[in-house]
Amino acid sequence: MKKEDIEFLKELKKEMIEGDHVSQAYPRFWMIMDYTSISSTDEEWDDPYLLDRKDCEVVTDGSDLDDVKERMIEALAKEAWGYADTDSLRLCNTVKEIVDWMIEWAYKELGDFEIRYSKEIRFLSEETGVFLTLKDCEKHLKDNWYHYSNKAHPYALTAWRNPNFERLMDIVTKTDWDKEEGE
Repeated sequence: MKKEDIEFLKELKKEMIEGDHVSQAYPRFWMIMDYTSISSTDEEWDDPYLLDRKDCEVVTDGSDLDDVKERMIEALAKEAWGYADTDSLRLCNTVKEIVDWMIEWAYKELGDFEIRYSKEIRFLSEETGVFLTLKDCEKHLKDNWYHYSNKAHPYALTAWRNPNFERLMDIVTKTDWDKEEGE
């Protein structure tokens, strides 16, 4: 075996033994846990928001709510939904309040706007594979942050039903690499 390979295995062994195990059982490995939001019309989901279907833009902050309210009032006039309480719409200050108003007065759909709901889901990134040490996983995440959400983080797992992985980890962590280097 090359001297560089033995040095690599010695450093890997040290990190695997002395590095943070985050209370994860042996044999352990790390992956990237990330998060994303998915959308639905299911009212049981977490966060309501408005979708401007014409421009395919999501209205999520208060910066353009006055414009959104005026466009809704115009849409009400075109649809001859004169019974809707537009005065209470004008008093809405948040997306949630506008959504509640739409549910009460406009039957969840109004002109170019649609009420949608989001749910945040978490998933193990399949893009990177596994990392043998927390340090390597953290370094990858730091160096490649632009591929992940700002909530992404290392996630420890145990390969307890994987005898070949465990054997490989035993070889790396239990071999006296100084002896191997001398042979």
